[in-house]
Amino acid sequence: MADSSSVLELSLVLPVVVVDDVHDAVPLARALTAGGLSAIEVPLRTPVALDAIREISAEAPKTVVGAGTVVSAEGVAAATAAGARFLVSPGWTERVRVRVRVRVRGRRSPRGPPAGGSPGAGRARCSWDWPGP
Repeated sequence: MADSSSVLELSLVLPVVVVDDVHDAVPLARALTAGGLSAIEVPLRTPVALDAIREISAEAPKTVVGAGTVVSAEGVAAATAAGARFLVSPGWTERVRVRVRVRVRGRRSPRGPPAGGSPGAGRARCSWDWPGP
């Protein structure tokens, strides 16, 4: 998998696709990719977000799908298991950073200073990338 700068080379715009119905995920991903937006972020804010990432990964291989709003170590594990090829977080805690390092196996480290509302966190947006499944 490419690093986040290569994800942004795919398009200067990264659509954030909030999926409420998993049946909409693949057609929407294909339409965005056909329109020139081949990287999308699916935030983990709805009950079907992980299923949407799983479906897009399996059924829309030309789309680079990532997970957004990753705020826990469990979110890292679930998103990567679903097939997310990059993660975006409003911040990270030490537990999230350690989980990303284990998952990434040292290939990429979180970018930017820690952020978010958890104890020991700073203020910045961060992302992680790794080779996909």
